Order: sequence, then C-alpha cells, then structure tokens
Amino acid sequence: MATGTAIPAATPRRATLQVIDEQIGRTKRHLRIVDVLCSLAVLAVGALSFLLVAAVIDHWIAPLGYAGRTLAFLG
Repeated sequence: MATGTAIPAATPRRATLQVIDEQIGRTKRHLRIVDVLCSLAVLAVGALSFLLVAAVIDHWIAPLGYAGRTLAFLG
C-alpha cells in the first residue's frame, strides 16, 4: 500500500483558485521587497560615488578646505 502526498483527482476549483491567489500575494510582497532593496542599493552607490568624486577633487584638483568639504558632504 502506497502512502504519499499525491494531489487528489477531484480538487475543488475554489480551493485551487485560493491557493493561486495566495501564491500571487506572496510573489507581490517579494517583488516589493526586492524593488525597495534595489532602490536602496542604487541610492547607496550614488552616494558613495558622489563622495568618491568629492574626495578626488579635494585631494588632486583643488583643496576644498573645511567649508568646501562640509558643503560637499551636506550636498
């Protein structure tokens, strides 16, 4: 005698649609989380790039001084 987790042949249509709706809801939540994390990563890369450019300008091109560095950091 076999025991297992076979899906019964006569699954009610309403229950199947409910399972599909639940899975779509989970997928929507996961996509929102991935979208927020991707946006935060882009923001972090942009901020680090700006600070790197400001540091290169301050070190190699023209010394910004305390006031210039403060304005660049706040900008």
